[in-house]
Amino acid sequence: MLGYITKRLLLFIPTLGIMSLFVFFIAQFSQEDLLLQKEENNFRVVSNNTLQEWKANYAASKKLGFHEPSFYFSIHRKSSSDTLNRIQDKKIRENMADLAYRIGNWEKVNAFYSSIKSTLPLLNSEDQQVLILNFKSLNLTKNESVHFSQFPTINDEFNSLLSTNSPFNNYFPKFKWNGFSNQYHFWLRNVLRGDFGNSLVDNNSVNEKINNAIYWTLLLSLVSLIITFSIAIPAAFYSSFNPDSPLSKTFDKLFFLFYAIPNFWIATLLILFFASGDYLDWFPTYGLGFVQDDSSTWQKLIMRVEHLILPIIALSYGSIAFVYKQLKNSIEQELQKDYLLTARAKGLSLTTIKWGQLFKNASFPLITMLGGIIPALFSGSFIIEYIFSIPGMGKLSIESILSRDFSTIYILLLIATFFSMLGLLIADLLYYFADPRVQLSSENKKSK
Repeated sequence: MLGYITKRLLLFIPTLGIMSLFVFFIAQFSQEDLLLQKEENNFRVVSNNTLQEWKANYAASKKLGFHEPSFYFSIHRKSSSDTLNRIQDKKIRENMADLAYRIGNWEKVNAFYSSIKSTLPLLNSEDQQVLILNFKSLNLTKNESVHFSQFPTINDEFNSLLSTNSPFNNYFPKFKWNGFSNQYHFWLRNVLRGDFGNSLVDNNSVNEKINNAIYWTLLLSLVSLIITFSIAIPAAFYSSFNPDSPLSKTFDKLFFLFYAIPNFWIATLLILFFASGDYLDWFPTYGLGFVQDDSSTWQKLIMRVEHLILPIIALSYGSIAFVYKQLKNSIEQELQKDYLLTARAKGLSLTTIKWGQLFKNASFPLITMLGGIIPALFSGSFIIEYIFSIPGMGKLSIESILSRDFSTIYILLLIATFFSMLGLLIADLLYYFADPRVQLSSENKKSK
């Protein structure tokens, strides 16, 4: 079994590695332009100086590592360059790429761009604006060119650039090894250290956001899980051994109704009838309440319990119905097997048979559900947390998506992936302990 666990844990590495690549490169297409646009807008509030604006944007980009190559290696057209990401202005970056494709010679295009940068400090603020606007307004797709007539040196170099033609370079790839000085390596190193960076929206630490949210999600999920199993397991056993009793029939109808009703509707009804004041005003409508620093432990507990009762009910009722139905079906199948008659013939009590053998063999559906419950414990319920305004992982995920907080979204995705794999591993091990007949793959090979 140790070999199997080791093998499964080792499989975590490539799986999380592939997911980290997916997360990182999706982030590259989303957060860089958002961040630079934000930095640019913030700077323009206090300054209209183009040169200073460029310097400010480049400083922000360099601080976050955007001036480095994206990955350990890069493959690009021979006529282009892998350093285009160092140009912060999106329109200028696009024009540089178009120029490189049309000319087929990156060295000359880069020399033209360098001449503009070296000329800018020599100009006044108004001429800087004119030069940059002309550069941004290049429309090469329509074979139109903006001549820099006010800047003779740049205009001559631009016309010379347009006369260059090396189209074959567009069809040859160029490979470049960037080493460990790249954005992915820096990002992965920080993630492995537990440093998830700061939010692009509010600049708060992602670590603090997740630490604050996961506490409430775990509390809500664990209480709901305890209530679910405490009600569903005894009810399933009672109904299985007393199928014709009125209480068993009531359970069947009631839990079927629970399973059919969506939780967002139940959550809305709970607020309407028990918290809105239109019918009853027994519970707060949303949030966790405000607890003063000098409040006693008992006062804090009462405040939290009042706010969590309705969310826990909305989160638990559907789970109770599902666990009840799955476990009842499994118990009924086990009751048809001969080993129960053998155990009874040996003189074992009904209680011993129920909890010592029957429950152990009938628990496979519970173990299967547990594999999915573990990631849910940490990811939270999106709907319930959002409706009741519980500051857990589910609500954090929705708010991050709505605000385009990509740095938080992608870390949450990595966390969900890790706990999903962990849940599957724990489920496999519980299968093994619940039934000795289950053989893990490594043991199965040894037996052969």
